[in-house]
Amino acid sequence: MNEKIYVVKASGDKELFNKFKIISSLVRAGTPIDIAEEVADEVEEKVY
Repeated sequence: MNEKIYVVKASGDKELFNKFKIISSLVRAGTPIDIAEEVADEVEEKVY
């Protein structure tokens, strides 16, 4: 994964894709850590 992927935030700002932010957000929303990691892995596969 050498390619840099940027995401556009709700504010319109762009930042580098960060799988761990997805995990953190899902866990804060009540998702079990194992499920949050699976979801983040799937998103990462589709992005890259």
